[in-house]
Parts: sequence; C-alpha cells; structure tokens
Amino acid sequence: MLQNDFVPQILTAELPIDTQWFMQAGAMPHTANVVLDFLRTLLGGRVMSSRYQERNNGGFFWPLLSPDLNTCSYFLWGFPKEKLFTLRPADVTEMRVHIVELCNEIHEYLCHSRQKHAQLP
Repeated sequence: MLQNDFVPQILTAELPIDTQWFMQAGAMPHTANVVLDFLRTLLGGRVMSSRYQERNNGGFFWPLLSPDLNTCSYFLWGFPKEKLFTLRPADVTEMRVHIVELCNEIHEYLCHSRQKHAQLP
C-alpha cells in the first residue's frame, strides 16, 4: 500500500518528498521491520512511530493510540472512521470521496466544542 498508493499520491501531488513526515498509528503491520526499513529509505528520519527509533537511528517516538497533538485532526479522523470502514471503499479514489462526504457531515460547532474540551489546563 505504501509503495503502490502512498508514494505515487505524494509524487502526483508534486509534494517534495524531503519535506514529508510519516506518522504511524502503531498497528502491528505498520511497524513491521519491512515497513520501517522502507520508510527509512524513503524518508530518512522523518518518521513518527512507536518502533522506529528502536529499529533505526532517528525519527521520533510516537506512543500507541496517541491522540496526536492536534485534537481536531484526531477527532476529525476518529469521527468518520467508523462509518468509512462500513462503506468498504473499493479503491483510494472511492475512499477519498467517502472521507470528504463524511467530513462534510461534521458541523463546525462540534469541532469547536471538541477543541475546547480537549485543551489542557
């Protein structure tokens, strides 16, 4: 998936690969040695993962199930994710369409409310 979908999408979007960071959620397939080695070759030390530092010299430790430092990002992915998996998109293009549709269902006030209640004291 990384080689066949992720990398071509970045290259198609004309994003400079040397400015991209990759953050892993910590699922076992995401932290397999073959994946970590591929990411090291592709991104150098620009990887945030629970296992990247122990396997490679570099990257940042990222705890499992971390809510990210961006509450809206965490909330906005968690909210439609459950619905997205029930839709079972056939490919990346269909998945993108569903994600946009599901995110459009989220009202702005709900995001503000989540952000307000998630702030640290």
